[in-house]
Amino acid sequence: MKKQYALFLLLPLMLLLTACPVGTNYPLGNPGTEKIDNNLIGTWENSEADPEAKKVSIKRADNFSYDIEVFDPGSQYTLTSTTLKGWVTPLEGKQFVYIRAENEETFYLYCYKIQGNVLTTWDVGLLVGGIDAVTSTQAFRDEVAASLKKMECLTDEINWTKL
Repeated sequence: MKKQYALFLLLPLMLLLTACPVGTNYPLGNPGTEKIDNNLIGTWENSEADPEAKKVSIKRADNFSYDIEVFDPGSQYTLTSTTLKGWVTPLEGKQFVYIRAENEETFYLYCYKIQGNVLTTWDVGLLVGGIDAVTSTQAFRDEVAASLKKMECLTDEINWTKL
């Protein structure tokens, strides 16, 4: 009985530690309204053993969006396309990029930071109301802002090197 109880308690922790990017029907920002971060433009590669994506190219589509190509998807890559559209938005002093595959409605979210030629990305956990709290862009922003107050919000750090 104790083993079953312990497993029940560990399951949420296991899900947190093996998180994947948040996918919602709502973007974190308003696509087409916020200027891109030119520092994201380039080809980026990471040295993770089996990342979701190993190498990506980020190009300026216009002043407000990116064209993103995934060159080397890993075994955990779940999107149906390797051609993506991306946008950025700030929130609570952090920068976020949200992306969508060409043939999908779902937006995926990452927090990011750039220092020199290193791009660091994190998956974002929804830790207060969860995905059920995301009923609009504003509700999504509120959920992410509240979740950022919890230490375990940003997970699965990946460091990308600009080629």
